[in-house]
Amino acid sequence: MSLINCKVCGKEISDKAIMCPHCGEPVVTSYNAKDDNNSVNLHQSKGVNVRLSDRKILIIIVSSVLAVVIITSAIILSINRDNLYSDSDDSASSSISSSYKYGAEISDSTLEYLVESALYSEVSSKYGSSGADPSSCNYSINKASKGGAMNTIVVYGTVSLYDKYGKLLSFKKSSAIKDFEVTIDKSTWKVKSTKID
Repeated sequence: MSLINCKVCGKEISDKAIMCPHCGEPVVTSYNAKDDNNSVNLHQSKGVNVRLSDRKILIIIVSSVLAVVIITSAIILSINRDNLYSDSDDSASSSISSSYKYGAEISDSTLEYLVESALYSEVSSKYGSSGADPSSCNYSINKASKGGAMNTIVVYGTVSLYDKYGKLLSFKKSSAIKDFEVTIDKSTWKVKSTKID
């Protein structure tokens, strides 16, 4: 380390000093020092530029992106949770909503899940001995409407019966494509009855 004179006040200062400790003037020299992967660049400009290492900059960028992803995920989860509760709210479903594909007062995904679960059980019990594999069968919902009772939704559609190899079953007296009717209780959102003809 050597001593140099400040160009403003003229007092002796270290050549490694960033600014004069006496008058505060930036040191007019160009110096590069490497210490713990940090590089310091000094220039005779309006101020002193300190450049962080590339590693620290990368850590700052990654941390910022991660924070944005976490905040965005929290917002999306909050919105989805609110929608989940609003779908099952009976007071909000006083009339059939046109925003649902099937015209029922329940979200499409919930309706499809209830119908598929009911048909899975019914196909197993009614056609399992004929070789029907419930997980291979295709279910198609044609429509959903209010049932005869005020608190029910009736879902109509077809089910195609396949075996575990994906082959459509054949019956001597009837087709392997059957019509179904599933009745759902709106007060509990549980299946009341399932019929396959």
